[in-house]
Amino acid sequence: MVVYEPTMQKTIFDFFAAQTSLKLVRFALEKCNQEVVKKLTFHILESCPRLKEFHFKFELDPCDYIVIFQSTEIPRFVAAISKLRHLTLTFDIAEGASTTSSCEVLRCLPSKELALVVLTSELEMNDDLWASILKNCSGLKYLKLLVTSNSTLQLIFKYSVS
Repeated sequence: MVVYEPTMQKTIFDFFAAQTSLKLVRFALEKCNQEVVKKLTFHILESCPRLKEFHFKFELDPCDYIVIFQSTEIPRFVAAISKLRHLTLTFDIAEGASTTSSCEVLRCLPSKELALVVLTSELEMNDDLWASILKNCSGLKYLKLLVTSNSTLQLIFKYSVS
């Protein structure tokens, strides 16, 4: 686990920008804020076109495991993970204040088949985001959730149980 220092941000970003042939990323970062987590997540997913496995562990400030996505960033996130076969999230994704709900934004997305075979989440995501991911993961074989709500379980049964 790397302890995040603001002076390291450029070095970390430059490293991933130069590693365009990476197929697997396992990275742990502690003591960083949610804006750094979001920027780094997008940077890695978009800078590494061959990436198939993405495992990121972030330890934010104590009791802060929520990364706020604006409604326009949710489709960007779904598009960025579309090529991955394995995804591990250790932070919660919540929708920020916006005039457009994530549900409306996700309905406008073209149906994009996700390559995910393994999905692991340590925290609960926005139900609209779960629905968008699960309904487009026909090849999902392994789902590990450490926190689930009734609505998340209903989405799993609706989209993943046949």
